[in-house]
Amino acid sequence: MDLGLLAALGAAVIWAAASIVSHRPVLHFGVLDFTRIQLPASALLLGLVVTWQGNWHSLNWSHWLPLSISGLVGILLGDFALHSCLKYGGPRRMQLLFALNAPMASLIGFLALGERLSWHDAIGGLLILAGISLAILYNSPKSNSHQSEAIEGHIGLVIFWGLLAALCQAIGLIVIKPMMDAGTDPLAASAARTIGSAAVLLTTLFWPAFRFRALTSRDRRPFMQTVLAGWMGYVGAMTLLIFALQTQNTGIVAVVGSTAPVMILPLLWWLHKHPPSLPSWIGAFLVIAGIATLSDIGTHL
Repeated sequence: MDLGLLAALGAAVIWAAASIVSHRPVLHFGVLDFTRIQLPASALLLGLVVTWQGNWHSLNWSHWLPLSISGLVGILLGDFALHSCLKYGGPRRMQLLFALNAPMASLIGFLALGERLSWHDAIGGLLILAGISLAILYNSPKSNSHQSEAIEGHIGLVIFWGLLAALCQAIGLIVIKPMMDAGTDPLAASAARTIGSAAVLLTTLFWPAFRFRALTSRDRRPFMQTVLAGWMGYVGAMTLLIFALQTQNTGIVAVVGSTAPVMILPLLWWLHKHPPSLPSWIGAFLVIAGIATLSDIGTHL
């Protein structure tokens, strides 16, 4: 299997786990404070790792504009929308809606970068998206009764935030794609966009209406969960996804990376003590078939 596809698949697994870890903390802190804990903590770790590796030199700082756009749209706005979707709709619905970044990225990649998908690529991508739909839309009703499946507010809010998060993710990937083609180190690119986004986000602390509330002993566990989920998502999953852009086009990376809704099923089974329904398993096999199709193509590129 192509290393880029493996990296995108690994990102999906990490995202699935991170979304579950994030659910309780985002309800505890609220979206803004949750993001203001997670993003700077992740930026700090990424900055330390890249400094230790000495890979800042791989960045061409003439690319500051696409880096800034990718960070502000793909990370800052995108993750605020993603966390809002998680808060209002739970991890499963969030992952389903976020998976739509794949067709969005394919369309934008076609329009902006002139990327083309072969028939085999398209078949593999359609199998994955069909599998995601089955695995999520026809999940077990018993699983749906769990607290993590409760909807806060109107379903329209869930859909709005989920679609916005997917669109921001697609734009963030498209904008940074030329940099990755030029040989930029994925971890350095991830660190630069995350640090910039965190710096902008922290300016909200100077606004009296958005000041961070004082932490208490009750916040210790959700605080650590927030940091852990950030390291999983920003440091682990995002770096793998950016690495995947070096060997695959944006649409394929987005499709394989969007398999997190299927990866989340066994985790929810373990947590909720109820197995997914038969359509969910069929969906999972469709996803595997789609990835296998893409993998076969990757070995012949």
